[in-house]
Order: sequence, then C-alpha cells, then structure tokens
Amino acid sequence: MDSYTFFVAWFFGSIISGCVTVLIAKARGHRPSFWWFLFGFFLFVIAVIAAVGLPPKAARNNPQRKCPYCGADVPSANRVCSACDRSLPDLGTATVNSWEKTVAAGDDVEKWAKQNQPK
Repeated sequence: MDSYTFFVAWFFGSIISGCVTVLIAKARGHRPSFWWFLFGFFLFVIAVIAAVGLPPKAARNNPQRKCPYCGADVPSANRVCSACDRSLPDLGTATVNSWEKTVAAGDDVEKWAKQNQPK
C-alpha cells in the first residue's frame, strides 16, 4: 500500500470518526458543533469516551435534591415533595443550625420558615 492510498484511507476514516462523535454528542443532548467534529477527527477514541461519558444535557439542566423528610429525589424548583406532599425548605436559607431548630420544633416547616425570615 503506497503512502497516497494510506493517506486517503486515513482521511476518510477520520471524517467518519468525526461524524460518529458528533452523532454521539447530539444523542446525549449536546449541540452538534464543529469542535466535536474536530475532536473526533483527530482523537477518535478519546472523543468517543468523552462524548459518552458526559451526562445528558437534560439531567444537567434539571438539578435534583433530596427531600429531607422521605429522601425522594425532587427537582430543585419544586416547593413541595411529590412523594410525601410536605413543604420543602428554601435552599438558600437552610443552615445546619436552622435545620436543627426545625427538627426540634417537630418538623414544622412553617414554624421554621417564620423563625428564619429576615428581620
């Protein structure tokens, strides 16, 4: 096999590798871009591992948190747990001390929210 045939085979194989990487990234919810293509063109094995290893974009844009009462996964934007229907504390105002006060108050979230209101 002469050098010209080898170069043509490598070139077309790299184009196919770049396209496969773009398709994998697109399937994972990422925008197909020229950078994914270049990444797959030059470093196919590493690019495929990177594209498959990335979390799906929907999961990154919809963060979850645990309900402190039942332990269910709840979207961070929810104010009420969908599993136990209890009010969830705000993420920005919760501290260890204020949560200990809530537990001492008998799990009364409304009472906890009132005592942590800015004055």
